[in-house]
Amino acid sequence: MDLKNMYIKIKKNGIGPKTYQILKSLGVNTIYDLINLFPKKYLDFTITGLNLDNAFVIGSVFTAAKNTFVKKNLNYITFDAKVEDKIVKVTIFNRPFLINKLNVGQTIYIEGKYEEKNSKIIASNIYFSIKENTLEPSYEIEGIPSKSLKKIILSALDEYSIYNKEHLPKFIIEKYNLPDINTSYRLIHSPETKLDFELAIKRFKYEEFLEFELKLQYLRMLNQKEEKTPKKWDINEIRDFIKTIPFEFTSAQKRVTNEIYKDLKSTFPMNRLVQGDVGSGKTIVAALALYAVALDGYETCFMVPTEVLAYQHYENLTKLFKKTNIRLGLLTSSIKGKKRIELLDKIKNHDLDVIIGTHALFTDDIVYDKLGLVITDEQHRFGVNQRRALREKGFNPDVLYLTATPIPRTLAISVLGDMDSSIIDELPKNRKQIKTKVVLEDNLDACLNFMDSEIKNNHQIYVISPLIEESKKVELHDVFETYELLKNKFPNYKMEVLHGKMKQEEKDLIMRRFKNNEFQILISTTVIEVGIDNPNATVMAIFNAERFGLSQLHQLRGRVGRGSSESYCFLITNNIDAKRLKIIEQTTDGFKLAEEDLKLRGPGDFFGSRQSGMPKFKFGDLIADYRMLEKAKDDAYFIVFTVGLDKYFYLNDKVMKEINSIKD
Repeated sequence: MDLKNMYIKIKKNGIGPKTYQILKSLGVNTIYDLINLFPKKYLDFTITGLNLDNAFVIGSVFTAAKNTFVKKNLNYITFDAKVEDKIVKVTIFNRPFLINKLNVGQTIYIEGKYEEKNSKIIASNIYFSIKENTLEPSYEIEGIPSKSLKKIILSALDEYSIYNKEHLPKFIIEKYNLPDINTSYRLIHSPETKLDFELAIKRFKYEEFLEFELKLQYLRMLNQKEEKTPKKWDINEIRDFIKTIPFEFTSAQKRVTNEIYKDLKSTFPMNRLVQGDVGSGKTIVAALALYAVALDGYETCFMVPTEVLAYQHYENLTKLFKKTNIRLGLLTSSIKGKKRIELLDKIKNHDLDVIIGTHALFTDDIVYDKLGLVITDEQHRFGVNQRRALREKGFNPDVLYLTATPIPRTLAISVLGDMDSSIIDELPKNRKQIKTKVVLEDNLDACLNFMDSEIKNNHQIYVISPLIEESKKVELHDVFETYELLKNKFPNYKMEVLHGKMKQEEKDLIMRRFKNNEFQILISTTVIEVGIDNPNATVMAIFNAERFGLSQLHQLRGRVGRGSSESYCFLITNNIDAKRLKIIEQTTDGFKLAEEDLKLRGPGDFFGSRQSGMPKFKFGDLIADYRMLEKAKDDAYFIVFTVGLDKYFYLNDKVMKEINSIKD
């Protein structure tokens, strides 16, 4: 017997015809649905006092209640109540039916906001005959009083609890001192104390975290069950290549390279994310990986989100490998006709070792001879299906993801559960810190004058605006308004506008012209967040900086400081109380900023939910409960890799179905 197959019935467990129809309209069809209809909130009659907003206070009606009708659908009741030996004025709106219940001397419980200055309570609810020092569930379902619904649910639990299977392994329940499944449902629907409620919530939080992490760890196990031929190469050839690189590797780059090499030599495919701030040297680490793979006779795909980045990587890698036999090719959607056909033949015949490009790398007409490594830059910008399509072009190739978006540890636990992660947490010694300053719009002239001096020194400027076009809803700078502002200030300078509505070819052309120093000022939206290296750009000015997340501001700031000259970032705002912006003014640590951003803005600022598979939890919170999530990840790893999922037959059906679908 399964609660999911036991349907609610009229005249059963106190369910009448009207209640039955309301429950059905809410999608409550089974006993399982019914007991999982959790309270929206609890009426906390354990709290009393006039110093707490949204608290309950015990009092008595002191003067006769008066009902005032202002107009249709607007009325209010006023009366004096005696609370804690004080007389307070109580007002409650649109509850005309209470007038006959509010008798002088009647004990009442008032929920509302207390205004100490006027000795006044604006009540949201008034309750009668409630037990003191209790928590009462409030389901907030129109047409079914919470008391009635509580009785219905408790009656169902009494009758059907023997069919409610335990979902958690016994060792988990004992390890964290969690209540069993039926006790948890009772504590949710009928807690006697706050501790009861908190214990039940803890149980349900952990359960959904474990379910989520089991799926991620199962994906990890499937990846490790896939076999591949370990890559082999002569380490002396790697050392000779490193000698040609004109800079010293940081200890972080060395550590991450060794982690990648260990994966390449293993018998299961690599699935690793490399995180590193802008300028930390992720590309050279990726280059060492693809060089090792090429030495063993395999091809590498290097996929990036834009054509301009593809060209940049192609140019940089061509310079890097000029003293080797590595053969590189560039494939983008703009390469067409005879040139494309020739390129596809080279790929098919393995006349190229490294193919750099955009999403064009995984179209149906491309056939790889021996694809051994797939590298994707800014991997969260590609959909899951795009990444899978490229991976399927080879036979279990190693996969390396690169991102300059530092992912907070609290978020990485959930997002990166099915892959390994490396962090390049050190910048090269010659990398100069970008000087960052918050600028109020009242002081904009001083900022513009500084920009003028930089241009006169033959440097270039990025200027960011949050909007493409003027908005009537919010007063923000758009790129065309900013263009007019700067054109008036700098009539003799050349400038261009760049935004997301342009065609990709047009955007790429503007970025290349900017890199070639054909104009001095590039006015853009955040489409340049991931863009080309322009060592000549020394100033990043961001209008309405308060509208951006700290991580996004950090990414934009990373567009400058690519050359030997001192570089600057101005965060322009009309927000006098710009405390949040002061954080980025004071630190260049992307991971610290990412943690702050996560606290302030939530996980949506890092990834689009459609592409990243961001989980939505009913009870748990990714930020507040990350320690519990971390424990669930460890337990899921133990269950999947040490004990085996098949031993835990009591894991609920939903999880097992999802895991089986992954298997299929």
